[in-house]
Amino acid sequence: MISRRSFLKTTGVATAAGVAVAYIALRDQLPLLPSIYKRPEGTSGAGWMHMEPGGRCVFYTPRAEMGQHAALALSQIVAEELDIPVAEIELRMPSTLDIPEVNMSSGSLSLQLYTQPVARAAAVLRELLAKIAARQMGVSTDQLVHEGQGFRGPGRDYRSYRELASGQALFMAEQDFGDVATYTFHPDRAHRHVGQPTRPQSLLEIVTGKPIFTADLVLPGTVYGSVLRPPGMGARLQRADTAAAGKLPGVLQVVLDLANNFLGVVAETPAALAKAMAALDVEWTLVHELGEGKITALVDVDTALSRGSLRTRLRDDIIGSEPDWDVDLRFDVQMQSHAQMEPRAAIAEVEGTGGERRLRIWTGSQDPYVIQRQAARQLGLALDQVIVQNMHLGGAFGGREHYDVERDAVTLAEATGRRVKVQWSREDEFKVARNRPPSSHRVRLRADANGKLLSFWHAFVTGRHFYTRARFPAWMLAYYNRKGDAGALNSAVSPYRSPLHRVEFTDIDLPVETGSWRSLAAAPNIFASDCAMDELALLRNLDPVQFRLDNLDPALPRLAACLTRVRDIATVLPVPTGEHAGRGYACGVYKDKSYLAACVDVSVDYGKSEIRVERVICCQDVGMAINPDQLRAQLEGNIYWGIGMALLEEVRFTRQGIANLNFDSYPIPRIQSSPEIVLDIQSDRSHPPSGSGETGIIVIPAAIANAVRRATGVRYTWLPIRLGLA
Repeated sequence: MISRRSFLKTTGVATAAGVAVAYIALRDQLPLLPSIYKRPEGTSGAGWMHMEPGGRCVFYTPRAEMGQHAALALSQIVAEELDIPVAEIELRMPSTLDIPEVNMSSGSLSLQLYTQPVARAAAVLRELLAKIAARQMGVSTDQLVHEGQGFRGPGRDYRSYRELASGQALFMAEQDFGDVATYTFHPDRAHRHVGQPTRPQSLLEIVTGKPIFTADLVLPGTVYGSVLRPPGMGARLQRADTAAAGKLPGVLQVVLDLANNFLGVVAETPAALAKAMAALDVEWTLVHELGEGKITALVDVDTALSRGSLRTRLRDDIIGSEPDWDVDLRFDVQMQSHAQMEPRAAIAEVEGTGGERRLRIWTGSQDPYVIQRQAARQLGLALDQVIVQNMHLGGAFGGREHYDVERDAVTLAEATGRRVKVQWSREDEFKVARNRPPSSHRVRLRADANGKLLSFWHAFVTGRHFYTRARFPAWMLAYYNRKGDAGALNSAVSPYRSPLHRVEFTDIDLPVETGSWRSLAAAPNIFASDCAMDELALLRNLDPVQFRLDNLDPALPRLAACLTRVRDIATVLPVPTGEHAGRGYACGVYKDKSYLAACVDVSVDYGKSEIRVERVICCQDVGMAINPDQLRAQLEGNIYWGIGMALLEEVRFTRQGIANLNFDSYPIPRIQSSPEIVLDIQSDRSHPPSGSGETGIIVIPAAIANAVRRATGVRYTWLPIRLGLA
């Protein structure tokens, strides 16, 4: 049998674009840079799957699994090409040793980028099996018929996959990737697996507690570690008395490195570890004093506009200001935490000595290859001396793209020579999380007497979403500053057409950690622009849906279809009864590929100071739907995130740092917040899958705010909405 390791040495991913090659070369010198240019190409799938002796297909999913079940959808494509049940595909979460580097899992890109390479790889594997069958039968492949899990030749001669792979594992090489037809994207072929509801293969493990998450993993000889978290960004460890902690039973070692601001403890049991951490006596020196209001003051759009134009312009049709704006509104959007279900964990072990040293890491990361690079740099190892086994993630949504808990585990494992497991607490998660930055927006609109837009001006200030100090060195950030943050521009250009259209923004480096959060700035940007459009419709006494349709860019017929479909569904459903009830609409485009419209019904109880979302109707067009059930699940999850953004969630600060460090002070939507949800998935095989992981949230806060406007008569412009605080 060919060894997989030997096979992988002969395969890899070649990147054609010069900028990508330069980036990758630079990235090897700067291991913190994310894996954003290792995108799949025509032969990328060679290392992702093979046929085991006995005919079982093994599929190493090239995507991290954080609950969106991208691996399931990709398995359905493998099943379609090979015509085998999904349940018979052995799905494996790969380590960095198992497959060549892939780009990090983020941005709703998993199906957008990987469906066609996976389909092509599976089709190549099918054709390799066909060639073996033809050779055994003494015929050409043109004389074969693909029938079930095998091939039928002239007469009654038949070879099953089991027979064709009876000797040794069948791997693909890059030279096998010639012209090959795929079943998945054939316009006339009836799909057998793609487009069908399919149960996730990991469902049983998830509900029975089988250790597919790092936190559940129990390895022999593991000891337990924890690291003291600074109270705020840049805080320095001034003094540390570790004597009492070091004397406690079960404590193996206290690791103190004042120069690198590091203090950790390793113990035999979690209980001993908790006692030791509580016994540490430390003093911190704050670099940044925060407090309520200071962070939001730093992103004040009106202050920024008073100094002139903002730094980055996406559209620049309007020069100066106009005296007769029909709508001129200021919107403010809060900072939010990822608040994922599973606090992160990692296990690290250093084996061997000298040139034979190996570092093994078990973790759940959106970017295991950046973990590999940073760990190798930290310990002075070559990349092939570091193996990162990626596990399932209990949520992530942009929160697990960095070398965080892994650094804790690697540092403690190196210091103690033991296999160390580090489990963050919920407080650790809230304290260290790279939150979505706050933003403020000024939206100005002018229309003619018939409600046709004449001028559209959206200016906003936000913190950094993607080009952050956690990813890029200062000199690279200086370059990116001229272009504007890549996350801030998501959905910043409105889908509405106006003869004069200006969009400008400034992103700033805040004195708190920020980073990617589901949809990045798309949901805040659409909240501001669509609420302003809604206010203009009210001002002119126009139907809110028809007003949007009349002003939509004609180049967006798929968005118009979604909005029309939502209106048609809503028309036959009653608005909630009561004096203070309302219905609101919103629509938007994510990354020019995914289209969404929503209608939300709310009721307002002033006595309880409560806004309740009664019903959400969503229509989503993401091209070809690989697994409609999972699309619905993703959309439902995004709806709940949108409810949290509109009504509940907000990171608050004390002078030292983040104030709300658990769910008792950071509320998220719960079961009692559940609305009636009506979903409509538009699946079109003529368009490739465009991604759904973070698309659904982009219009929900705007639709909720628009519904509240009709229920109360008040335009609430600050998220989360607080009754009486417009």
